[in-house]
Amino acid sequence: MEKSHYISIYILLALVSVLLFSCKKEGRVIEKDQEEFEVEDHLIIGQTMTTQIANMPDVFSTLDSVEYKDAYIYVNRLLSTLKLTSVVKHRNDYNWKVTILHDDRVRNAFTLPGGHIFIYTGLLKFLNAEHELMAVLGNEIAYADEEFSAIAMRDEYGGVFMGDIILGKKLPELPEVVAEFPKIRFDENVVKEADEYAIELICPFQYNINGLEKFLIRGQAHEIEWLKSKKGKELEMSTRLELLKTKARNCGEGGVTNLEQYQRKIKNFLPN
Repeated sequence: MEKSHYISIYILLALVSVLLFSCKKEGRVIEKDQEEFEVEDHLIIGQTMTTQIANMPDVFSTLDSVEYKDAYIYVNRLLSTLKLTSVVKHRNDYNWKVTILHDDRVRNAFTLPGGHIFIYTGLLKFLNAEHELMAVLGNEIAYADEEFSAIAMRDEYGGVFMGDIILGKKLPELPEVVAEFPKIRFDENVVKEADEYAIELICPFQYNINGLEKFLIRGQAHEIEWLKSKKGKELEMSTRLELLKTKARNCGEGGVTNLEQYQRKIKNFLPN
């Protein structure tokens, strides 16, 4: 009886040891080299970066969404119009949203993984008409929907860094990475794909399809920040414009620009 009692204790201890070892082993995810991304990964990365941006008002000055609610309603309504089309694969998966950054000196926009677009007041005031803003938004959507933003980050900072974000680790270098993200450079093929994506996205609407072309020509002349990251290292502007024209040939004759309406809204909705 006593021997049987000791055997039972040994079996119990062995089982406890196995369970403890298994739990420890299963819970010890100390590093993750993230090469490919699921929808949830994009959302986590994007939300982590959004939170970091909100905590860096000295770098990213967010335009107050209550005081300037009309500006937010306007740009987000245009975004909603675009993202609900069949071209956008992740239209129902991502948290699509536009946040306006208050800095008239910066003419830029960037998109985080997961669909959060940031656009500076400087770029909104640089654009001439609504069809140009639609073209920029269409282009920006591509960087989230086609995973370009996440892939560019992975290539720049490594899969382990991306995995650490997804695992929720505290990263001392994150503020610096987020601050530099608007300047991240994209590959030539990515830029071409984003341009073609924007044309395909806007094509079914009645907007003038030349909005992106006109914006690029004027942007190059003024050397705006948006073009510095999204021009492709080896992509000549002449080649880029020709590709846009080729892609746009199959679009309809819509000529809507909403020029006067856009300029009036930007003047009234944004701070002087």
